[in-house]
Amino acid sequence: MGCTAPDDMGREFIVSCGELEHPHIRDLCIMRQAIKSKEPFTCQDLNNASLREVCRRFVAYEKKDPELCRSIESENQRDLCLWRLAENTSEEALCQGIESCQVKDECLIEVAEKTRDPNTCFKVGDQVKKDLCILMLSRKTGNKSLCYEISETQTLNHCHKTMI
Repeated sequence: MGCTAPDDMGREFIVSCGELEHPHIRDLCIMRQAIKSKEPFTCQDLNNASLREVCRRFVAYEKKDPELCRSIESENQRDLCLWRLAENTSEEALCQGIESCQVKDECLIEVAEKTRDPNTCFKVGDQVKKDLCILMLSRKTGNKSLCYEISETQTLNHCHKTMI
């Protein structure tokens, strides 16, 4: 499999990525091949280790493969991969596999917003973010009773005022 490259006349022809001289262009070609073919092993041909992880993340997106996300060594890339899949599939369980508390909370909030499920808000670890998630859902769903689940007084009062 190869990439297209313009010749001197502006036409495109197929070249093997390995034949490209410039390392950055070669890596972009390899990454494009991996994503297009949904083949994570192609990412191993990249020279840069961090770029290999990014490549695997993009292949996992294309394949919608949470196991491929979980196999990514870099915690940051693994978390971003799971977050993106959860965002696309609305699967809250994918957020639970995220190690960074901040990223996990953001993931849960996005899934809660998409699914309009307050139970997902209740799983947010940071209390301020949890309250804001509940406030957002109370507005989106018109459910006043959700306001009573907010712990911070100012946010609780704001919820009641906006729901009148």
